[in-house]
Amino acid sequence: MLIMVLYPCVSAQESVSVFLDQNYQKTDSVNASIKRTIVFEDGRYVLKDQTPDGEMLHYGTYISFNPWVEHGMAEHYVEPGILYSYGKYELGNLAGEWVYLIGKERHVVDYDFHKHISPEEGCLTLLEEMKEQRRDDDQRIKVGNALRDFFNQEMVLPARTLDRSDGFFAYIDFIIDPSGVIRCPMVIGINDRDLVLEMERVVHRFRYPGKLRRMFKVRFSIFQEGSRVLSENDGDVIYILVEDPPAFQGDLEKFIRDNLVYPEAARQRGAYGRVVVNFVVEPDGSVSNVIAPLMVDPLLNQEAIRLIQTTRWNPGRIRGDPVRVHVNVVVPFDLGY
Repeated sequence: MLIMVLYPCVSAQESVSVFLDQNYQKTDSVNASIKRTIVFEDGRYVLKDQTPDGEMLHYGTYISFNPWVEHGMAEHYVEPGILYSYGKYELGNLAGEWVYLIGKERHVVDYDFHKHISPEEGCLTLLEEMKEQRRDDDQRIKVGNALRDFFNQEMVLPARTLDRSDGFFAYIDFIIDPSGVIRCPMVIGINDRDLVLEMERVVHRFRYPGKLRRMFKVRFSIFQEGSRVLSENDGDVIYILVEDPPAFQGDLEKFIRDNLVYPEAARQRGAYGRVVVNFVVEPDGSVSNVIAPLMVDPLLNQEAIRLIQTTRWNPGRIRGDPVRVHVNVVVPFDLGY
């Protein structure tokens, strides 16, 4: 969203304004979509983007524009005048408490969580040495399902991730001990530091509620196709997070177990794994746009898609109204099943 526009030097107590078009290119006041104002105060640049009518689009505090380095309070808006999140940055990084306004819900998250966690030594070695044991697949699946549900409840998407993301696929490797506490989490596959921090925050809050036989390693996958759109004026909008998320009509784990048909050809060649299926739950509870973005095995992917296409859901809702919501489900294929 913040595309580089060259400015004259802004000295103390000075203010500079420039008019921009919808592509963040300089224009005149008649053709402008954005009025950008920069004020230099207390050694920082305060930037405000507003519509010509004065509705806020963005507010940020910077110590540098080349490169862009946010340092101080910021506000992010999803639409003119509609606030999505606010908090502070420290040298370009999310810091302290951030507030996210999603639907009618107010979510407060703490990005200083890592300051209260004692770092573990030898995590890379432990993750490498902790090989997955097939006899633990049932518990690994249960932990993965519990963590998936926890992510759906707890995770928010940082505003800068929404602005610059066309989607992501990431793994989180971790060790879970018999008490249900996650150790040595490591996010793999993305370079978005805001998103990595948010994933780490959620993982560190998770506690598995059941009993585990022993410590083992888990690889958890998380995928998102495209950025969340929060406009409520377009029937084609697909939401990622809503105040009342979609719910499967029944026991999803039991449904998968009872209705999964393991392709015989895949079984014979020893193909197994967990297929991530992404889809949209429509306002009537049906599913659409069913895809398996990461290839595990052609036959396993095909069966996972077929299975999800037969599901029915209670739709997600915003302010009580059903909306289209993006959902992902992991379908496990276990040769021992």
